[in-house]
Amino acid sequence: MDECVPKEVVSLLRSKGYRVLYYGEKQRKGASDDVILEKVRKYGAILITRDEDFAVKAAVSTYVILIKRFSIKDKSLSSELLRVVSSEEKTPKLIKVGT
Repeated sequence: MDECVPKEVVSLLRSKGYRVLYYGEKQRKGASDDVILEKVRKYGAILITRDEDFAVKAAVSTYVILIKRFSIKDKSLSSELLRVVSSEEKTPKLIKVGT
């Protein structure tokens, strides 16, 4: 998960049992888009970001969730994010949440 994603998204996903590699944590902060994308591809993971340019670039080869706005208090946004993350389909594409 890109460092620009709110920590509340990380907390939500971890509370639901998802393993999250978050680049906003101290030891990973400042990693380049290429480093993040390399890890996502290596592990077959989902990329979650708020950076639209990065999302478009990554969606060529990766399943990407672009979060436009998010509030843990907005239950419909939380539900939408969890639905998209839990989807079985993981072909490369860009999904927007909170538009």
